[in-house]
Formats: sequence, C-alpha cells, structure tokens
Amino acid sequence: VATQVFLVPHSHCDLGWLRSVDQYYEEYVRYSLSNLIPALLANENRTFNQVEVGFFARWWREQDAATKADVKALVKAGQLEFLNGGWVMADEAVTTFEGVVDQLTLGHDFLLNEVGVTPRVAWHIDPFGASGTTPAMFADMGYDAFVINRIDYELKEAWQQDQGLQFVWRGTPSRGTDADMFTHVLDSHYSAPWGFDFEYFTPASPSNLADMADTSPPVYTTAPSAFSPANVAARADDLATQLQGRAAYFKTPHLLVPYGDDFKYVNP
Repeated sequence: VATQVFLVPHSHCDLGWLRSVDQYYEEYVRYSLSNLIPALLANENRTFNQVEVGFFARWWREQDAATKADVKALVKAGQLEFLNGGWVMADEAVTTFEGVVDQLTLGHDFLLNEVGVTPRVAWHIDPFGASGTTPAMFADMGYDAFVINRIDYELKEAWQQDQGLQFVWRGTPSRGTDADMFTHVLDSHYSAPWGFDFEYFTPASPSNLADMADTSPPVYTTAPSAFSPANVAARADDLATQLQGRAAYFKTPHLLVPYGDDFKYVNP
C-alpha cells in the first residue's frame, strides 16, 4: 500500500528564549511572515502553518488592508492554517491552568475577530514533557487532534518499534470519553527531513538514510547539495528512502512530516 505523505511547512518561533521577543520578531519573524504571504499567493499548491499568535498579531498590526485581505483569502483557500491558536506554545509543567487558558483565550479571540478562524489542531511540539491536563483541556475546547514531540527518548524509540505513536489519550479517567483526544507523537523531531533544510546547514549524508529518524535535533556539519538536472532523481530517492523508514513507525499508510524548524522561512 502506498504511503500518503503530508508535509507540514512551519516555523517554530519561541516568544523569548535565547533572545528577547523584540529581537526575535525584528530579526526573524517579521521577515518570515512578510516573505511567506506573497510566496503563497504566487502558487496555490503552497501551504504554511502558523502557530504563535503573539508574533502573528504584532505582524498583523503592521499590515495594510490589502495584505490583511490576502491573508484571509489564503486562510479561506486552505493554504494558510493556524495551529494551536495560543498567544504562545505554553509549557505544560510550570504553568498554571488559569495561565494556559488565558493565553489560549487571548490568541483565539484575536484569530476569530481579526481573521475569522478557529484552530482545530493542537500543536505542542516543543514543550518538554506532556501533561494529561492538556489533552483533556483541548478536548473541552473542541480540537480534533493533538500533536506532541518532546517525550522521553526511550519511550519514543519504543513506540516507533511498536507503532504506538498515535493513540487516543484520555486526559483524565474521571471524565470518560469527554476527555479523549486523538494524539500524534512526531516520529523524529520537528525539523525538515535530513539533507532537505535549505536555509541552514544539514548533516553529512548518513550511511543508512532509513535510520535517520533521530529523536534529537541534528548537528549541522555540511551544506546541503542543491538540486540540479543531474542529481534530482538521486535526491528524490534519498527523500523517499527516509520517508519509507519513518512510515514503518505507523500502523496506517499516512505519514505526517514537519518541514521547518526554529525561525525558518526567513529568506525569500
């Protein structure tokens, strides 16, 4: 059975980490969003997934009416989708329940009032650890699915081998099916496939591409080779081999492949 691959272009943008929110916005996010909108308009087959509303709202307030209309048209066409919808991608350990709800409310209100959309997929790819409170809360909010990433490496490896990376998570037993949330664990990391990140450096070619579904971020050592008529078939084979290896981690012939990383799509 052929595997259906779903590429998910995204840029994970922390609202404050090694730099301040202002620095990240001015140096990365502003350019990313400003470049993406015309790129999406230029090709109806292109898609992108925006997550952190805190950054998007700041960019939105700088745009003219024509650009805002373009964004709404892209959302309506399904080319631009908002995941999660919170002001940030909240931590699941040190935050309070009220704080998480407040930032989700702030983000969802903004998206509904300004763009006319309500996110349907929860996207928690960078919080370190997952709490059962979170899927229960997202079930209450009407989300369709919950995507997570940073779990124990040994557990992720075990679930890879057992094809256990997708499951229905009952956040709290006391509420029964009302707390059920379909959950997908990223099979590797949220980076683009090995060797196909063209903004930064990429690892040297591994000896076995099918085994490169690593659970940790890559260590960049060499520049990716550009596509050319002479190598495009070989590069396509490389990608197919990687994805075939990752598809074996799932019971169904469907594979979700994130295509991005931290602060990506900055260069046009």
